[in-house]
Amino acid sequence: MIKRTVANIYGIKGSYNIHSWYGLASFMERYERVRRCEKYNKCEYDRKHIKCKKIIKRKDLVLMQESRFQISETVAEKVIDMLLTRDLAHAFRCSGVAMIYFDE
Repeated sequence: MIKRTVANIYGIKGSYNIHSWYGLASFMERYERVRRCEKYNKCEYDRKHIKCKKIIKRKDLVLMQESRFQISETVAEKVIDMLLTRDLAHAFRCSGVAMIYFDE
């Protein structure tokens, strides 16, 4: 089986010193709009431990990828889905808004 890398799927390998899916997740986690839960503390959480994670609205993460990597919204969504599949990011809903959080 061929191992897929960031480069051969999305063409962003090397951008911002990103060379792996883990590196891409780390880059996204350091994005200035990713905040601790205080920004979203009005949300109702099923699990209290989520409150301590770094959280961002999924739409904001898509917009960041579109502007930083010059990729389409469709590709940006696929990147997020790949991070979710590889368990490098996690999804949940907060008051109906799709959110992404990262493990530390």
